[in-house]
Amino acid sequence: NDLRFYGAPGTGTTIVDSAGVKYKVFDSTDPDSTTNTFSFRNPNFNVLSFRSNVVLRWEWRPGSTLFLVWQQNNSNSGDPNQRVNLGNYFDAITGFGDNFFAIKVSYWIPVT
Repeated sequence: NDLRFYGAPGTGTTIVDSAGVKYKVFDSTDPDSTTNTFSFRNPNFNVLSFRSNVVLRWEWRPGSTLFLVWQQNNSNSGDPNQRVNLGNYFDAITGFGDNFFAIKVSYWIPVT
């Protein structure tokens, strides 16, 4: 079997874009073209992501520290047919995401 290039000139096949969501492929070289028709989803995507970490450290006596950690992971999706611009940065920050908070305390006990 030979490799088929669908939609290439001279192959007798066509690809039709269905509103940017799906592609339909028609093979007109076969007399019964309805059996050689298939579709697939548009493979384009645009994922926006914003991740940040903040760590606060306080040492109230030598060896005794308190850590406060905040981690944020936001994501959103954009139009795959447009280039990324500065507005997408703000869309990523305001997108749906997870927040994670952690507290760690270590206390030094002097042994004499």
